[in-house]
Amino acid sequence: GGFFLIYEAASDRYSMIDARERAPLNSTADMYLDNLGNPIPRLSIDGALASGIPGLPAGLAFLNFNYGMMSFEETLEFAFKTARDGFIVDERLEDRVHSQWERFNDEAKDIFSNSNDKPIAAGEILVQEDLARSISLISESHARDFYEGMLSITLLEATQAMGGILTAEDLMEYEIIERE
Repeated sequence: GGFFLIYEAASDRYSMIDARERAPLNSTADMYLDNLGNPIPRLSIDGALASGIPGLPAGLAFLNFNYGMMSFEETLEFAFKTARDGFIVDERLEDRVHSQWERFNDEAKDIFSNSNDKPIAAGEILVQEDLARSISLISESHARDFYEGMLSITLLEATQAMGGILTAEDLMEYEIIERE
């Protein structure tokens, strides 16, 4: 998710675009508490139950449609090419992957491992073909596929299989908020 501040010089107008993630409709006030009412460590941070409805795809599409000067495809072209062709892993990403490695599921380990099935290291190339396909679908559908198409089905199936509570209704009801 994200927030975006827009300034339109011609009208001297400011807007704030709220594209933050939102809690699933099935969220409850005590979903991260044990039977005694104590917080379960890291449950609200790690894993599928911590997932909110992502706002960034809708936010980028909203910004492009309402304020953009290029096509949505042009806007996302660099991200698509970087995912498809790869980029050189820097030390910061290497440190992040290594520090989180034991918490990764098998799918994440497949993405962030090298040819020796070890965590990717600085200087290696990270290619993300699935991400490139996702960006392409988001680009072509102006983000609708993320909330109502094949990407939404994939997201829901994966999240629910890992114990998440996201639903199709959550995704379809997500809306961007524009504030003065």
